[in-house]
Amino acid sequence: DVPWSVGLAFQYLSGTYGDYTSIAALLLDGGRLYLGGYFRTSDGRAGLAAVDAASGQPSSWRAESPAPQVGWLTRLGPAVVAAGVAFDVDTGAQLPWRPRPWGGIAGVAPAPEGAVIVGNFNGIEGEERSNLASIDLDTGAIEPWSVALSQWSIVDRLDTDGTFLFAITREGRFHKIDPATGAVLGSLDFGTDVFLVRHRISDGRIIVAVGHSAAPAE
Repeated sequence: DVPWSVGLAFQYLSGTYGDYTSIAALLLDGGRLYLGGYFRTSDGRAGLAAVDAASGQPSSWRAESPAPQVGWLTRLGPAVVAAGVAFDVDTGAQLPWRPRPWGGIAGVAPAPEGAVIVGNFNGIEGEERSNLASIDLDTGAIEPWSVALSQWSIVDRLDTDGTFLFAITREGRFHKIDPATGAVLGSLDFGTDVFLVRHRISDGRIIVAVGHSAAPAE
């Protein structure tokens, strides 16, 4: 508990269940703390704002136009990616990379030729992609890359340690993937009936939390 607070004033927005303001995502990068969520600030910043990480005071960085409701944020190359829209990290201008898979983007990770993102890409160009696709950062085009997972494996979460991709599928399997070839380098099965799987990369280790709706069989 330190004497620090965000120096932005928020206005309530009218939502389905009443008026509310929510912060759903945080990104600390380059001395800035980016805030994403469902809000509007008193100076007109909608869905995405940045403050100085040390002081909490509003940053001069400003997204070129109001962002959609932001549920996640990540830094990718020269951009801050917020809910599938890329903003230049220096100017706040929107960049042309704007892939729009059905259902939205659920995660993004760097890859040698651009970025691998998770969203509903199954069946695009006749390939079963397990929800993963490699995207060109300049054009948004889907690259000729696919992951060597079973067509029945649907990826829900994606992360990277800067060298490899780590994916978690709906059936509760955890995969280490080569971002250059899509090859699966290792897998771990957490069992069936998994309702929650989360992981975090820290100090070269993968920290994984798993929940079951019932006790797993021995």
